[in-house]
Amino acid sequence: MLTTMLMAPAFAGYGDAGVGFPTVRGRQMQVWVAAARVEPSAFQSDYQAGGCSFAQFSASEQSPHEPYRWHAGLADVALEHSIDMRTHNNMIHDSSDGTVWSVRVGGSYPGWTGIAENIARGYTSARDTVMRIWMCSSAGHRGSIMSGTYRHFGGDMDGNYATADFAVGQALENRGLRIGAHEPEVPGQTVTFLADWTGATPTVIEVVHDGVADPLSLTWGTATQGVWSTDLGVDRGACHAYWFRAVSGGTEVRFPQDGSYSYGTCAGADPETGWIDAQLGPVVHTQSSPDWTRGQVITFDVTGGAPGATIAVVAGTSTGNGPCPAAIGGTCVDLTGTLQIAAQGVADANGHATLQATVPQQLPAGLVVHHQAVAGDGAGDWVVGPILSGTVR
Repeated sequence: MLTTMLMAPAFAGYGDAGVGFPTVRGRQMQVWVAAARVEPSAFQSDYQAGGCSFAQFSASEQSPHEPYRWHAGLADVALEHSIDMRTHNNMIHDSSDGTVWSVRVGGSYPGWTGIAENIARGYTSARDTVMRIWMCSSAGHRGSIMSGTYRHFGGDMDGNYATADFAVGQALENRGLRIGAHEPEVPGQTVTFLADWTGATPTVIEVVHDGVADPLSLTWGTATQGVWSTDLGVDRGACHAYWFRAVSGGTEVRFPQDGSYSYGTCAGADPETGWIDAQLGPVVHTQSSPDWTRGQVITFDVTGGAPGATIAVVAGTSTGNGPCPAAIGGTCVDLTGTLQIAAQGVADANGHATLQATVPQQLPAGLVVHHQAVAGDGAGDWVVGPILSGTVR
């Protein structure tokens, strides 16, 4: 759970939000385009609902392709055109002020050698727009999605109007993690996170949700060219922030590069994109021994806090939905029973702290003590790590 974050859009790195873009449906659109590209045969029920069949696709359209790279300029003009179409209640490629579509799209992508655009009206769902409308249209729409020529993509929606722009000609970013999003736009009790990957099989691919890392599983395509996902329960709290992380060949890549996207009511988050100009966690901690010998010192190594922020290890005798102690900013822990802060310190310049606690002599032998690290983010919020356990000896 997150509470207060004072952030604003600050487009800088790959996947970082600009002013008003990308919306969550824009990112969802690119995820579903990626899913169609890596395993087009997997969505035959969607095609049937849209009035077509996989058998109608050309050989190239039936073949897997690597996901497109996100392009900020294309995403920006795609959203602008969706807004323009909805505002003027039309569905045409040229802008309402008379600007030819190729001038609009090409102007956002200097040096282009090929561009294309899909537009649609009807569905408010990004998945339905991609799978039921464009993938069921042989008039160039499916061809653009399944093209082996284009390399960059930007798309977005306004109401039930959608625009997707494709281009090739600019230098290609060397990155495997190209897009990530959550579904549905407004989660209920569960939320699905999806991200694509292209390259050598990642040793790590995960979503860092409210500062806690959760692994993604391959859902469509292959480990070297696929879309990965996970379903998580939506816990307490109205504000939830997330970002994606992958490691391959010892190299880490993040989406977005510098910040987080969010859902729920996050104070200070950009209302149009959900952008937060910070990345929380993941908080990771280790203990020097799973055996807690009475009278001896246990050492905890904790990483994931903001430099200079407080880091604490909270201990309890049971697990479950625990209290929200004021001593750690009202952050709710997953520990119950007898609860106390076992150790506390300050994160160094790398967000790391080494904490120590002496095991009380009065604890009964055999008692299992559960503990979580809780780290400050430097902006008044706290991130909770996973639970570890030790047995009193």
